Amino acid sequence: MAHLVRRLLELSHPGDEAVTPIDPNEVAEDAIRLISVRSPRSRARIRTELAGDLAPVETNPDRLRQVLLNLLDNALDAIGDNDGEVVLRTRAKNGMPVIEVEDSGEGISEENLLRVFDPFFTTKDVGKGTGLGLYVSYEIMKNLGGDIAITSRPDDGTCVRLTLPPRVDTTLSIAT
Repeated sequence: MAHLVRRLLELSHPGDEAVTPIDPNEVAEDAIRLISVRSPRSRARIRTELAGDLAPVETNPDRLRQVLLNLLDNALDAIGDNDGEVVLRTRAKNGMPVIEVEDSGEGISEENLLRVFDPFFTTKDVGKGTGLGLYVSYEIMKNLGGDIAITSRPDDGTCVRLTLPPRVDTTLSIAT
């Protein structure tokens, strides 16, 4: 068990992987395309609200995409076969780029909300989840210099918010 957790943590660290300026909207759209390939019906259940004025982000696009795929999978599981929907939204908050994945599922109890980032914690039925997706997503976001937060109310859905590190301007201005 300890070996598995160590291995997962190694996977969540960006290491020598390229950190480049990216458009958060492009990574969000890529994640939707990828999830639609795995589950073609899912695309019709995901609505996008993408802000047009987001600053570029210095991050590893593959790691961010991995987090978004996990969040979309969780959100689609939460709405199940009901008439619910998933919203993938981008926006700026206090100058920081934010990506939100919100579902209209049954929500998470306050007691479980305190444990969602714990390794191996899951509310899914046996054989349906490992309890590692949010844990790994949390580690990835921290290693990328961002943040992940969850708000939820029972019977009213869940919103997962990723706050991304803004692109750092490395140009120097020289006063004359």
